[in-house]
Amino acid sequence: MKKTVSLLLAAAMTVSLGATAFAAEDTAPKPDTDQTAPTYTRPADVSGWYAEAADYVLENKLMDTVEIDGAASFQPDAFLSRQAIAECIFRDATARDVASVDGDAGMSFKELADYADIDETYLPAASFCYYTGIMAGDNEKKLHPDSMISREELAAVLTRYYKYLVKTETDLESGMAIKEFTDYAEIQTWAHEELQFCVNTGMLKGNKDGSFNPKGNVTRAEMAQILFNLEKSFVEKAYDGLKLISK
Repeated sequence: MKKTVSLLLAAAMTVSLGATAFAAEDTAPKPDTDQTAPTYTRPADVSGWYAEAADYVLENKLMDTVEIDGAASFQPDAFLSRQAIAECIFRDATARDVASVDGDAGMSFKELADYADIDETYLPAASFCYYTGIMAGDNEKKLHPDSMISREELAAVLTRYYKYLVKTETDLESGMAIKEFTDYAEIQTWAHEELQFCVNTGMLKGNKDGSFNPKGNVTRAEMAQILFNLEKSFVEKAYDGLKLISK
Protein backbone atom coordinates (compact mmCIF):
# COMPACT_ATOMS: atom_id res chain seq x y z
CA MET A 1 0.00 0.00 0.00
CA LYS A 2 1.36 3.37 -0.98
CA LYS A 3 2.24 5.82 1.76
CA THR A 4 2.51 9.53 1.02
CA VAL A 5 4.00 11.82 3.61
CA SER A 6 2.81 15.39 3.45
CA LEU A 7 5.34 18.17 3.04
CA LEU A 8 4.91 19.86 6.39
CA LEU A 9 7.55 22.02 8.03
CA ALA A 10 7.74 21.44 11.76
CA ALA A 11 10.04 22.09 14.71
CA ALA A 12 13.40 20.80 15.43
CA MET A 13 16.71 21.07 16.99
CA THR A 14 19.69 20.18 16.39
CA VAL A 15 27.88 17.93 14.60
CA SER A 16 31.95 18.62 14.04
CA LEU A 17 31.80 15.96 16.70
CA GLY A 18 33.86 17.82 19.15
CA ALA A 19 31.82 19.93 21.50
CA THR A 20 31.03 19.09 25.10
CA ALA A 21 27.30 19.22 25.82
CA PHE A 22 25.72 20.29 29.06
CA ALA A 23 21.95 19.93 28.57
CA ALA A 24 20.53 16.54 29.50
CA GLU A 25 17.21 16.83 27.75
CA ASP A 26 15.67 17.51 24.39
CA THR A 27 15.00 21.23 24.17
CA ALA A 28 13.82 21.35 20.57
CA PRO A 29 11.17 24.05 20.11
CA LYS A 30 7.80 23.31 18.59
CA PRO A 31 7.15 24.25 14.95
CA ASP A 32 6.54 27.88 14.16
CA THR A 33 3.26 28.21 12.29
CA ASP A 34 4.09 31.73 11.14
CA GLN A 35 5.28 31.35 7.55
CA THR A 36 6.63 34.91 7.33
CA ALA A 37 10.38 34.81 6.67
CA PRO A 38 12.10 37.19 9.11
CA THR A 39 15.44 38.78 8.40
CA TYR A 40 18.12 36.48 9.83
CA THR A 41 20.12 37.78 12.76
CA ARG A 42 22.77 35.55 14.34
CA PRO A 43 21.80 34.65 17.93
CA ALA A 44 24.20 35.86 20.61
CA ASP A 45 25.04 32.30 21.69
CA VAL A 46 26.29 31.30 18.22
CA SER A 47 30.08 31.51 17.97
CA GLY A 48 33.18 29.43 17.46
CA TRP A 49 33.62 26.23 15.45
CA TYR A 50 29.92 25.73 14.65
CA ALA A 51 28.96 29.35 13.85
CA GLU A 52 28.95 29.03 10.05
CA ALA A 53 26.96 25.80 10.31
CA ALA A 54 24.45 27.41 12.66
CA ASP A 55 24.01 30.30 10.22
CA TYR A 56 23.40 27.77 7.45
CA VAL A 57 20.73 25.74 9.27
CA LEU A 58 18.95 28.80 10.64
CA GLU A 59 18.89 30.67 7.34
CA ASN A 60 17.60 27.55 5.55
CA LYS A 61 15.09 26.85 8.35
CA LEU A 62 16.52 23.41 9.02
CA MET A 63 16.54 24.27 12.72
CA ASP A 64 14.92 26.93 14.91
CA THR A 65 15.91 29.16 17.77
CA VAL A 66 14.03 29.46 21.04
CA GLU A 67 13.20 32.70 22.79
CA ILE A 68 14.81 33.29 26.17
CA ASP A 69 14.24 36.57 27.97
CA GLY A 70 13.02 38.10 24.75
CA ALA A 71 16.10 37.12 22.73
CA ALA A 72 16.65 34.34 20.21
CA SER A 73 18.85 31.53 21.53
CA PHE A 74 20.35 28.64 19.55
CA GLN A 75 21.20 26.55 22.63
CA PRO A 76 24.18 24.86 20.95
CA ASP A 77 24.95 22.47 23.82
CA ALA A 78 21.44 21.06 24.23
CA PHE A 79 21.05 17.39 23.38
CA LEU A 80 18.65 16.16 20.69
CA SER A 81 16.13 13.36 20.97
CA ARG A 82 15.49 10.86 18.19
CA GLN A 83 12.30 12.66 17.15
CA ALA A 84 14.14 16.00 17.05
CA ILE A 85 16.79 14.41 14.80
CA ALA A 86 13.97 13.10 12.60
CA GLU A 87 12.65 16.66 12.37
CA CYS A 88 16.02 17.99 11.22
CA ILE A 89 16.24 15.33 8.53
CA PHE A 90 12.67 15.95 7.43
CA ARG A 91 13.28 19.67 7.11
CA ASP A 92 16.45 19.03 5.14
CA ALA A 93 14.60 16.67 2.79
CA THR A 94 11.75 19.16 2.45
CA ALA A 95 14.18 21.94 1.55
CA ARG A 96 15.65 19.67 -1.14
CA ASP A 97 12.16 18.85 -2.47
CA VAL A 98 12.53 15.15 -1.76
CA ALA A 99 10.38 14.74 1.37
CA SER A 100 7.87 12.30 -0.06
CA VAL A 101 7.43 8.57 0.18
CA ASP A 102 5.96 6.24 -2.40
CA GLY A 103 6.22 2.67 -1.27
CA ASP A 104 5.36 0.07 1.33
CA ALA A 105 7.24 0.05 4.61
CA GLY A 106 5.50 -3.08 5.80
CA MET A 107 4.07 -2.44 9.26
CA SER A 108 1.95 0.68 9.53
CA PHE A 109 3.57 3.65 11.28
CA LYS A 110 0.67 3.79 13.70
CA GLU A 111 1.30 0.18 14.72
CA LEU A 112 4.51 1.15 16.49
CA ALA A 113 4.32 0.18 20.13
CA ASP A 114 5.30 3.69 21.23
CA TYR A 115 3.43 5.63 18.55
CA ALA A 116 1.54 7.50 21.29
CA ASP A 117 4.85 8.74 22.70
CA ILE A 118 5.68 10.71 19.56
CA ASP A 119 5.02 14.41 20.02
CA GLU A 120 2.22 15.47 17.69
CA THR A 121 4.35 18.21 16.15
CA TYR A 122 6.98 15.64 15.16
CA LEU A 123 4.58 13.14 13.57
CA PRO A 124 5.18 14.17 9.92
CA ALA A 125 8.96 13.95 10.42
CA ALA A 126 8.84 10.66 12.30
CA SER A 127 6.48 9.20 9.71
CA PHE A 128 8.78 10.28 6.87
CA CYS A 129 11.84 8.77 8.52
CA TYR A 130 9.99 5.55 9.33
CA TYR A 131 8.50 4.93 5.89
CA THR A 132 11.77 5.72 4.11
CA GLY A 133 13.65 3.36 6.42
CA ILE A 134 15.87 6.18 7.68
CA MET A 135 14.71 5.40 11.21
CA ALA A 136 13.32 1.93 11.80
CA GLY A 137 11.63 0.46 14.83
CA ASP A 138 13.54 -1.97 17.03
CA ASN A 139 12.70 -5.59 17.79
CA GLU A 140 9.99 -4.39 20.15
CA LYS A 141 8.43 -2.25 17.40
CA LYS A 142 9.49 0.95 19.13
CA LEU A 143 11.09 4.16 17.82
CA HIS A 144 11.97 5.53 21.27
CA PRO A 145 11.18 9.09 20.13
CA ASP A 146 12.12 10.78 23.43
CA SER A 147 15.43 8.95 23.84
CA MET A 148 18.67 10.74 23.08
CA ILE A 149 20.57 9.42 20.07
CA SER A 150 24.22 8.39 20.27
CA ARG A 151 26.81 9.38 17.69
CA GLU A 152 27.21 5.83 16.39
CA GLU A 153 23.42 5.49 16.09
CA LEU A 154 23.31 8.78 14.22
CA ALA A 155 25.93 7.44 11.79
CA ALA A 156 23.49 4.70 10.78
CA VAL A 157 20.66 7.21 10.36
CA LEU A 158 22.80 9.60 8.30
CA THR A 159 24.03 6.81 6.02
CA ARG A 160 20.45 5.78 5.24
CA TYR A 161 19.46 9.39 4.61
CA TYR A 162 22.42 10.09 2.33
CA LYS A 163 21.66 6.98 0.27
CA TYR A 164 17.97 7.93 0.18
CA LEU A 165 18.94 11.28 -1.32
CA VAL A 166 21.57 10.11 -3.79
CA LYS A 167 19.89 6.82 -4.75
CA THR A 168 23.01 5.56 -6.52
CA GLU A 169 26.11 3.70 -5.44
CA THR A 170 28.58 6.21 -4.06
CA ASP A 171 32.30 5.64 -4.56
CA LEU A 172 33.86 6.70 -1.29
CA GLU A 173 37.40 5.41 -1.11
CA SER A 174 38.91 8.48 0.51
CA GLY A 175 38.87 9.45 4.15
CA MET A 176 40.55 8.34 7.33
CA ALA A 177 40.02 4.77 8.48
CA ILE A 178 37.78 4.70 11.55
CA LYS A 179 40.33 2.37 13.16
CA GLU A 180 42.43 5.49 13.60
CA PHE A 181 40.04 6.82 16.24
CA THR A 182 41.60 6.37 19.65
CA ASP A 183 38.35 4.90 20.99
CA TYR A 184 37.70 2.65 17.98
CA ALA A 185 37.32 -0.35 20.31
CA GLU A 186 34.25 1.31 21.85
CA ILE A 187 32.41 1.50 18.51
CA GLN A 188 29.94 -1.34 18.15
CA THR A 189 30.55 -3.68 15.22
CA TRP A 190 27.19 -3.00 13.62
CA ALA A 191 28.11 0.70 13.30
CA HIS A 192 31.50 0.22 11.58
CA GLU A 193 30.29 0.35 7.97
CA GLU A 194 27.92 3.27 8.49
CA LEU A 195 30.45 5.26 10.47
CA GLN A 196 33.10 4.71 7.82
CA PHE A 197 30.61 5.93 5.21
CA CYS A 198 29.88 9.08 7.22
CA VAL A 199 33.57 9.80 7.74
CA ASN A 200 34.29 9.33 4.04
CA THR A 201 31.46 11.65 2.99
CA GLY A 202 32.67 14.22 5.49
CA MET A 203 29.40 14.25 7.42
CA LEU A 204 31.07 13.10 10.63
CA LYS A 205 34.48 13.93 11.99
CA GLY A 206 36.41 13.00 15.11
CA ASN A 207 37.38 15.16 18.05
CA LYS A 208 40.60 17.13 18.28
CA ASP A 209 42.05 14.52 20.64
CA GLY A 210 41.60 11.80 18.01
CA SER A 211 38.56 10.19 19.63
CA PHE A 212 35.04 9.77 18.26
CA ASN A 213 32.99 9.27 21.44
CA PRO A 214 30.53 6.82 19.84
CA LYS A 215 28.29 6.58 22.91
CA GLY A 216 28.05 10.34 23.38
CA ASN A 217 24.76 12.13 22.71
CA VAL A 218 24.34 14.63 19.90
CA THR A 219 24.09 18.36 20.52
CA ARG A 220 22.38 21.03 18.47
CA ALA A 221 25.72 22.53 17.46
CA GLU A 222 26.91 19.13 16.30
CA MET A 223 23.75 18.45 14.29
CA ALA A 224 24.03 21.85 12.64
CA GLN A 225 27.59 21.01 11.60
CA ILE A 226 26.47 17.63 10.24
CA LEU A 227 23.78 19.18 8.06
CA PHE A 228 26.28 21.76 6.83
CA ASN A 229 28.80 18.99 6.11
CA LEU A 230 26.13 17.13 4.15
CA GLU A 231 25.55 20.19 1.98
CA LYS A 232 29.27 20.68 1.43
CA SER A 233 29.55 17.04 0.36
CA PHE A 234 26.86 17.57 -2.28
CA VAL A 235 28.56 20.74 -3.50
CA GLU A 236 31.95 19.02 -3.75
CA LYS A 237 30.51 16.00 -5.56
CA ALA A 238 28.47 18.20 -7.92
CA TYR A 239 25.10 16.73 -6.92
CA ASP A 240 23.53 19.86 -8.36
CA GLY A 241 19.92 18.73 -7.99
CA LEU A 242 20.38 18.21 -4.26
CA LYS A 243 22.25 21.36 -3.29
CA LEU A 244 20.60 24.02 -1.14
CA ILE A 245 23.28 26.72 -1.27
CA SER A 246 22.69 27.36 -4.97
CA LYS A 247 18.89 27.52 -4.62
